[in-house]
Amino acid sequence: MPFLLAEPSGLNNHIVTCEYLYPVSGHEERIWTAEDLRPHLFYLHQGKMVDRFFGGVLFEALKSEKGEILSGKALGMGMENTEQGWEEALNALFKTEGNLSALLELSKENVQPKRIDLWIALPYPYPSSARRSWPGGRAGILLSWIDQFLYRWEEIRKRFPGHSVDFKGFAWTKSSLDLGDEELISLLATKLHPLGWKLMWQQNYGTAKAMEGRKMGFDYILIRPTHLGDPPEGPRGEKWIAASAAWANFQEFGLILWGDERVSNAQIIDYLNAGRDSFMHAFQFYELGARGILPYYQRGDPIYVYLYAYTKGAYANIPVLARD
Repeated sequence: MPFLLAEPSGLNNHIVTCEYLYPVSGHEERIWTAEDLRPHLFYLHQGKMVDRFFGGVLFEALKSEKGEILSGKALGMGMENTEQGWEEALNALFKTEGNLSALLELSKENVQPKRIDLWIALPYPYPSSARRSWPGGRAGILLSWIDQFLYRWEEIRKRFPGHSVDFKGFAWTKSSLDLGDEELISLLATKLHPLGWKLMWQQNYGTAKAMEGRKMGFDYILIRPTHLGDPPEGPRGEKWIAASAAWANFQEFGLILWGDERVSNAQIIDYLNAGRDSFMHAFQFYELGARGILPYYQRGDPIYVYLYAYTKGAYANIPVLARD
């Protein structure tokens, strides 16, 4: 089987994750402004817009103001979430002049026919929190949150005539699934598919039951190599990316360029080099940390140029001369 491809499904490729609310290890709220998003959606040279860059964004809430973990990929790094945390995640998306408002306003500067895809990561409903305080349990809070988001999305997009954003669907970002999660996924798929929205699963390479995701109701599955920059012969070296890519190709999955504060430029180049040789055409997401590509652009880091070239299929392999 080939890799999962975006274009045959009517999707844009190369989507960047924009984490909002609070970082797992910080206390400063992350609100995306139009100026923050600009170097993500458009390739800028000396401050001037030259071309489109990433094909869209995924907004994901990591942590609430009180320290409740909302993201499925950050479980165990803070308190279990409550209904108040879910409300905070929803309200933050619709901040005035921030996040979705900023995206919609900025998208009006897009002069190309290609529009901008929007994905929203679902908060993770802790089973124990559901038993304590959620009427309707885990399914109840998930479906209510989705209904509220869809209603407010329809309302907000009307306030930005001429915008070029297309909402595509929701992402489940908890890697491993237990039986209760599987039941929730099937319920979500039953809810979303008749409405025309898609459901994506983002997981780590090696996750159990990965190949069963489509039977549960996921439309798209992407795997995260979690490459740590070890020497090629090390447990998480470049061979780990190659193994992840081979598995993704066999299962018809997409891939995620995993990045956070621990990821060096060398690791990103490792990923781009591997992609150039095998999976550059696959459906890909980019997790580049709390501020995305912005720090690379602001400091004139060549990674900004390399990533742009990669998303355009024009990247040439670059040797890694030294590792941080």
